[in-house]
Amino acid sequence: MRLLWLVDVLRTAGLAVVETDGWQLRGRDGMRPRIVIGHHTATGPSTPNAAVVALLIRGRPDLPGPLCHLGLDRQGRYHIIAAGKANHAGAGSWKDANESVEAIGIEAFNYGKSIPFPTREPWPQVQLDAYDHGVAALLGHIGRDASHYCGHREWATPPGRKPDPSGIDLDAMRARISAIMEPMTITQARIEVATAWFVNAGEWMSPQPTESRQTRLTRLAQEVLAKKRTADQIATHAVRVKPSNPMEPIPAWVYDSAIPFS
Repeated sequence: MRLLWLVDVLRTAGLAVVETDGWQLRGRDGMRPRIVIGHHTATGPSTPNAAVVALLIRGRPDLPGPLCHLGLDRQGRYHIIAAGKANHAGAGSWKDANESVEAIGIEAFNYGKSIPFPTREPWPQVQLDAYDHGVAALLGHIGRDASHYCGHREWATPPGRKPDPSGIDLDAMRARISAIMEPMTITQARIEVATAWFVNAGEWMSPQPTESRQTRLTRLAQEVLAKKRTADQIATHAVRVKPSNPMEPIPAWVYDSAIPFS
C-alpha cells in the first residue's frame, strides 16, 4: 500500500500542500498506517525550505531518505515527501503499532533544542494550527481517533532516546485534534459562551435592545462554532453585574434555545 491519498486528504481539510517531484514513487511499498508520529527537523529558521525538503527526501549520511511522509514548514504548508515507507520512526511502539510501515511521519520545520541551538525555537501559530488540522485529517482518513497520534519521544525506545517534537504539550495537542475531529455542537457552544459570560458577569446572559437573551446567546455561540472568537474572548465584553456563584446550576434554557427562560 502507498499513501497516494495524502494530497487530496490534506487539501480537503483546507491545508496548503506542495507536491515534490516523484513523491508518489518514493519509499518502498507496504504501508499499513495505524498511527501518526510528530517530529521536528532540528533545522533552524535560516535554513531555506528547499534545503530542508531536500534533506527529508535524500536523507543524512547515517540514514537514507525519505525521512518522513510530510514536511510541515513554518508557514503551515505541507510538503509531500513520500507515499511509501519512510525512515522516521526507528525502534518504538504506540498503541497497536511497532513498525515504521504502520506510522505516518510528519517532520515539522523547527530546530527544537539541540546543538548548536541552546534554547527552543518558538512555534508559529500558523504552523501549530496546520499541525493539528493535518494530523486530524490523516487520522480521520485511516479511521483512528486522536489517541493514535504520538510524538517521536513517546514512540521511541528506550525512553529518552528522542526529544521531538520539542516544546509541544502532546496531551494538549491530542485534545485539540480530538476537538477538530469531533466538531462542537451548537448546544455545546451555547453552554461554553453562557458559562464564560456567567464567570465574568455573574449572570447568564444579558439582552440587547434589538435581541433577546436567547437570540444573543445563539448568535454568539455560532461565532464560536465558526471559530471567529472563543467563548473566553466573547466573555471579555461582559459587564460585571454580581459575583458569580460556582455552585449555581446552568439554566435549562442555555441547553436549548427552544426552552423558555423564566
